[in-house]
Amino acid sequence: MLKLGDRKQVMNGKARMTGGGLKKKDLKYNKSGKIVSNKMSDISKKKIYINNIIKKINNNPKILKLISKYNKMREKKKFANADLLRDKLSYNGIQLYELNIYIKYHI
Repeated sequence: MLKLGDRKQVMNGKARMTGGGLKKKDLKYNKSGKIVSNKMSDISKKKIYINNIIKKINNNPKILKLISKYNKMREKKKFANADLLRDKLSYNGIQLYELNIYIKYHI
């Protein structure tokens, strides 16, 4: 068994690790059959998820207006009014966790 090899050799058991130090437990096959790092795969899935939420919100001007009002209320510390706006957002299809992700990554 080789000590170093490429990803294919590591996945087939012919080498212990890649030149970058990835072992078999650190690799997996993606949807298209390529061998990828587990860590990088998880990071890219998270980025895609965040981008989809941002697109969903940016494509709806009514929701954007509610979010800007929500942020202003939070800045003024009028939490009761902010809660009402949050309820309106959830009525329009935006959940609280999506709102928090949008605020964290986009604003």
